[in-house]
Amino acid sequence: MKELLEILKEYREMLKSGEEAVLATVVRVQGSAYRGPGARMLWSPERGATGFLSGGCLEGDVQEKALEVVESGRPTLVRYDMTSPDDILWGLGMGCDGIVDVLIESLPPGDGPDVVKFLDESIAQRHRSVVAVSYGEGLEIPLGSRLLLRDNGRVLSDWPRGEPRRRVEDHARAVLEEGKGRQVEIEGHPVFLEHVAPPLRLFVVGAGHDAVPLVETASRLGWSVTVIDHRPAFAQERRFPGAERVECLHPREAAEKVRLHAGSAAVVMSHNFPKDVEWLGWLLPSAVDYIGALGPSDRTEKLLQDLREQGQELEEDQLRRLYGPVGLDIGADSPQEIALSILAEIRTVLSGRSGGFLRQREGPINDRP
Repeated sequence: MKELLEILKEYREMLKSGEEAVLATVVRVQGSAYRGPGARMLWSPERGATGFLSGGCLEGDVQEKALEVVESGRPTLVRYDMTSPDDILWGLGMGCDGIVDVLIESLPPGDGPDVVKFLDESIAQRHRSVVAVSYGEGLEIPLGSRLLLRDNGRVLSDWPRGEPRRRVEDHARAVLEEGKGRQVEIEGHPVFLEHVAPPLRLFVVGAGHDAVPLVETASRLGWSVTVIDHRPAFAQERRFPGAERVECLHPREAAEKVRLHAGSAAVVMSHNFPKDVEWLGWLLPSAVDYIGALGPSDRTEKLLQDLREQGQELEEDQLRRLYGPVGLDIGADSPQEIALSILAEIRTVLSGRSGGFLRQREGPINDRP
């Protein structure tokens, strides 16, 4: 997400200055490759590249192709076949043993919807969206034709009206519902549908010294962070420059003023036991998908016991979402390492992964449409 946010910011600047812009997008991967479909790189002759498509192997050649697109005004699809012995002759020498298809096109587009502007608006308004792009050649469906769908029902498209477009819309709605992209063929035209979600939301409850590296690292990842603490001396914006919001609130006030979202995470780390009981009592019935509690397991059990004694019913689904002690077992010791452990666990849980060693994983490292 951080990379996409940087691309969106850079594109806004390009539009202001009237510069030429080219977008390169990985639309299909077969076999092994450094990055999957949806990876993007924005390029201009004046500013160079923002974002990357590989580990640095493809970018140079893609930029040369981007210059040709600027001169011709026509999009192009470039296939990089690393399964061929010719890969060494090209000088790329990637050794990934895969095939990568990259769509390269000028921005803003001539007659079609501006995908980068669409994503910019969607993320700013915290909408989920689907980007469907055709990367096959055809008379009725040109290369780079897009259909853009937002979770509020808005649709933008340069696909011609008819059965093919209806089928793309159906697939886009399915992708929106599943939250996962896919590759399809519409009357012989390959189409990549990508699901794009807004930045992950993290609620950090407790603004002590150990919250500072947690918020800083999460912000660098492009996450949207809200810090909440009942102590005015701690809940100060100057201490958390990367946070989207810093709120000085007691638990009862937070319940009235802070909306907790599905697909988000929260970490309780105020180091004040009575307050942590209240914070946990607020978070457990909420829509938050991950709740972390700092401290040893017996402390977490005592927090839960106090809630029960106060009459709060704790459902099994609520307890499944609670992780205490918080974080992955990586041997973390310093506040910075503990922050890394916590954020890694959050990403693991929200991604539906196990958090194990990649060398023991069967199948592709990344989920691919």
